[in-house]
Amino acid sequence: MDSKEELIEKLKKYTKDDIIFTSHAFIRAKQRNIKLSEVIENITNPKRLVFARKQKANKPGEEKYDCYFVHSNTYSMYGN
Repeated sequence: MDSKEELIEKLKKYTKDDIIFTSHAFIRAKQRNIKLSEVIENITNPKRLVFARKQKANKPGEEKYDCYFVHSNTYSMYGN
């Protein structure tokens, strides 16, 4: 089930200051040559979000989503 609209409503509440990157996220971004500024832009302004699917969360109060952001015909980002 596509949870895109649900996720967009939740993301609208976040600002740049709300986003915290784990050390694992820093490492993976560097390995994949992804700029953290692009990740922040996708979260705070989800206009490029084309698909979102809710995942099973492992911790109480946690929400997880598979997300697919399209920037152009040749560049997209998938995150989970």
